[in-house]
Amino acid sequence: MIGRKRGLKLRKENRWFEHPNLWGLLIGSPSMMKSPAMSAVLGQLEALADNAAKAHSISFKAYEKDLELWKIRNKACEEVYKKTIKESLEDKLKLQPQASVKFHGEDCPIPPKKRRYKTNDSTTEKMGELLIENPQVLLLYRDEIAGWLNSFEKNGREGDRQFFLEGWSGKVSFDVDRIGRGSLHIPALCISILGSIQPGPLAQYVSSAVHGGCGDDGFIQRFQIIVWPDPKKTWELSTRCASPQIECSIQKSFEWLNLLSFDPEGNPILLLFTDDAQSLFDQWQETLEKRTRSGDLPSHLEAHLSKYKKLLPALCLILEHLSQSVKEMNPQTVTSVSLKAAIRWLDYFESHANRMYGSSANMVPKAANNLIERLRCGDIKEPFTARNVYHGKHWSGLSNPKQVEEVLEYLEEKNYLAGKAVKTPGRPTFKIGSIPRFLRRMYNVKGSKGP
Repeated sequence: MIGRKRGLKLRKENRWFEHPNLWGLLIGSPSMMKSPAMSAVLGQLEALADNAAKAHSISFKAYEKDLELWKIRNKACEEVYKKTIKESLEDKLKLQPQASVKFHGEDCPIPPKKRRYKTNDSTTEKMGELLIENPQVLLLYRDEIAGWLNSFEKNGREGDRQFFLEGWSGKVSFDVDRIGRGSLHIPALCISILGSIQPGPLAQYVSSAVHGGCGDDGFIQRFQIIVWPDPKKTWELSTRCASPQIECSIQKSFEWLNLLSFDPEGNPILLLFTDDAQSLFDQWQETLEKRTRSGDLPSHLEAHLSKYKKLLPALCLILEHLSQSVKEMNPQTVTSVSLKAAIRWLDYFESHANRMYGSSANMVPKAANNLIERLRCGDIKEPFTARNVYHGKHWSGLSNPKQVEEVLEYLEEKNYLAGKAVKTPGRPTFKIGSIPRFLRRMYNVKGSKGP
């Protein structure tokens, strides 16, 4: 709702400022009811989108009438122009007949712009067009975001990842050039993202970021509003309804924020900290910088925490605007009350981020136990090849060659599996099997109980 219309300038004497667009991720199993939770918070946005669609429908009908009238008047002017030119050409006394005749047609009516708040599925080119018409921000919402992440691997979509990476800050322009579509200039690329994902699909993306794969480009670290709740062990039927008064208050806040605008020149309005909030922010940044530069943190977590320098200002702007929207007032500064609340939110989000990155560390041992269980149940016959594990099986953590290779190396280090190259008429085949217990005792190999 706020988007690029507002920004927080972190210090008076420099140009550093941040917008409040954020990327959010809700993590949980299919039974966690993630979709109803997100639908509840998106309800206010949907209401505004419906009103905007109705208003656009009315204005577009008026535009169509104006366009028809324009065509008629323009046709009449064109006929008069042609007639005047013809008469001038026939009058040989005039030296420059064409120069004295002008076409007095009206400018074509401009179609009304449709106010957009979100999109669920869009190419980068189309999203660029939407952002030109809606320069404040655009929300990409995916109920299951794994499908969207997988789309980056499709042919012809290789540049999409970079497009969204640059849309995270909301402060840069972006140019798209295509032979078929021509050139597109987006003055401000500002994108928010919200979606949910299950722990299994998420693990491979986190693993790529943690272990320095192709995903180690700061993409996952940009999802800073991460929530991975613990499932409840008990269940109780709840007949409690949402408070109408609270829903009405929230809707009024959304409607008030919807009225925010840019400055007269179309630029963002930048707010400043109050003096006491500025002092508190300086202390917070000093602590963060020392922590991220100490060398005590893993590189992926260091990259994640370093982006809190955008998350904190974003939360400050949101909290300040929410508190002032109740009074139907536009905030002029960001107070220490909002800053302290934002810092508490950072502690909460960091705990969930640690859980997300920790899931990657447990991914290989978990997949290894899965493979051992498959061997014991006879789902794979020994000796086997790596392809026997991933081809057509779609087992958790064992769905592609790279994952299987990591698991096999792990089990070999734990002295549970051994491999041997077997000669064949073609290329040698690498066969793998479990090490029998008597061999472990004979060679005094540790780890007889497996991983």
